[in-house]
Amino acid sequence: MPLFRSAACVLLALAVCRGDGPGSDDPRYSRRATFKLTVGEGIARGTVNAIAFAPDGQALAAGGARHKAGQVRLWNMRTEQEELQQADLPLPVQALAFSPDGKLLAIGEGDYGKVGTVTVVSRDTGKVSSTFVDDQGGPAWTFGLAYSPDGKHLAQSSSHWTTDRPAQGWTHGELRLWDLDSGKFERLSSWDDGSYRGLAFSPDGSTIAIGAGICYLGKKDAGEVRVIDVKSGRVLNSLRGHAQIVESVAYSPDGKLLASGGMDGFVRVWDTPTGRELESFEPTRKSRRARRVMSLGFSPDGKALALAAGSWNRGNRFGELHLWDVPSRTAQGVVLSGLRNPITCVAFSPNGSFVAAGVADGTVEVWKVGP
Repeated sequence: MPLFRSAACVLLALAVCRGDGPGSDDPRYSRRATFKLTVGEGIARGTVNAIAFAPDGQALAAGGARHKAGQVRLWNMRTEQEELQQADLPLPVQALAFSPDGKLLAIGEGDYGKVGTVTVVSRDTGKVSSTFVDDQGGPAWTFGLAYSPDGKHLAQSSSHWTTDRPAQGWTHGELRLWDLDSGKFERLSSWDDGSYRGLAFSPDGSTIAIGAGICYLGKKDAGEVRVIDVKSGRVLNSLRGHAQIVESVAYSPDGKLLASGGMDGFVRVWDTPTGRELESFEPTRKSRRARRVMSLGFSPDGKALALAAGSWNRGNRFGELHLWDVPSRTAQGVVLSGLRNPITCVAFSPNGSFVAAGVADGTVEVWKVGP
């Protein structure tokens, strides 16, 4: 049975809005659409954890959870209609990735105390192509997925939520490289005391950058970016500076820069060849308590960096979408603000005209930011 079902076969769970609400005061930016990750009728009360544009820019995928059940939707960006959907996956969806040719969509699931699964489905038919189960080492939460540039491998980052220490926390970070032909994996890197989060292939496919850090009670928090050689699994560099775990990393299109965002609320930009820190800044000073940079991504031309800033703190929940100008190393503008929930993920469209942002209220905001 296909993992996805055509929208024509189910009660449409899509709402597209262009009404009032949170937005931007900057006339350079305009809302394209707001997609709701819903089931049947009514407003979604879930969260969006991952989004991804297809390489041709014609489709946008979003994954998340509602009442602990995984949700995935795929929308046509031209018609703004839902093409594929699945509303009842066993676990919340935490990561998504399109293959370089756009024909496949990888879906990573995970939850506390559960064994994470990665499922690869056909974008056109929804049929399952491959299933990879993290069945070694106990329950694991998939935090990141990325295809190699040649499309032959799929990288998966995961961590375990453990209670077998004096205090609970994230440990046993692991980076796996799945061979899509054989279905077998190679464990490229692991860290017993640390957590692995978001990851990215370098444009030439020779290295993987992965957000990492220590995050469990009884141990001082720390964050770093590990740059790992794909062939040997050797850690080529450990980029330190974040005070807390690094949640997201992104290479610039030319591979010369590497950006990282962390739980400490900072964005750091690194020179890839030398590992030298070039810039460090806070996108927002709002809610200094518990604010985080949850996701970031470069524009296709490498001139802009989209940043998702926000806080889960009950007394100060908010979400903001910022753009940073790379050549001048200055803030470009605030695309989206006034949200009452954090933005969990961002992605540029392949042509650089739009930025999509997944929000913890179950919606996906798409904004026009370029020509």
